[in-house]
Amino acid sequence: MLSPEGDTLYSICSDHRMLEVDIFNVTTQEFIFSGKTKVSHDVVIKFVCCNIRGEFLVCSCEEIDDDFFEIEELTFSLRKNGSHKNLWERKSSKYFGESSSPRLIFSPTEEFIVTWGSLGEGDGLHILDARCGETRQSLLKNRDDIVDCKFACDDESLLCCTSDNFLRLFQIRTGDLLCILDIEERPFSLGASAREDLVAFGLSSGRLKFIHVELPRRKESDRKGIKVTDL
Repeated sequence: MLSPEGDTLYSICSDHRMLEVDIFNVTTQEFIFSGKTKVSHDVVIKFVCCNIRGEFLVCSCEEIDDDFFEIEELTFSLRKNGSHKNLWERKSSKYFGESSSPRLIFSPTEEFIVTWGSLGEGDGLHILDARCGETRQSLLKNRDDIVDCKFACDDESLLCCTSDNFLRLFQIRTGDLLCILDIEERPFSLGASAREDLVAFGLSSGRLKFIHVELPRRKESDRKGIKVTDL
């Protein structure tokens, strides 16, 4: 798994309920860091990511049976390397059969956590404070068709593609929608780097498109929006 900056590779494995993460620099191929954390035997791990400080963001799932419904209780927790104690945690419940593919990414500065397909407070895109787990912004409220999100250009500009063929650029600190673009086909993947303006995304037809993102402060007076290139 690549970091939001696009220059760090995370290798994650689970063995005997011990999660291990190795981090490499993809440019120099140098080993950077190795970390591990314990998880309980009675939970299913849905998603894991790690920041450069060696803190683990873990999404685990436990099935709960009541008289009428089967419920999945999701727990999101942040913990330090080598520890099973949580710095913070949040819980969310979903009925069995509902779409439950939680996704979480750290912002490049690791000040924020972006998550979708996860929180019980509603579908959509949620921006959390990485220090405490509290929600700072909720975007695309009640949308359950978010395909992928990536940071582009800087630490606070987030690209989000949805299955309705639209690509949106948000400023996550303010929640402002900076740009919306119809890419004319349904996307299935998105590739970007917080240090570059070039973004690539794969389409359902098998084609690739590249866009060049120009943030407002970088735009020239005679150039606006996003440039699109087909491949």
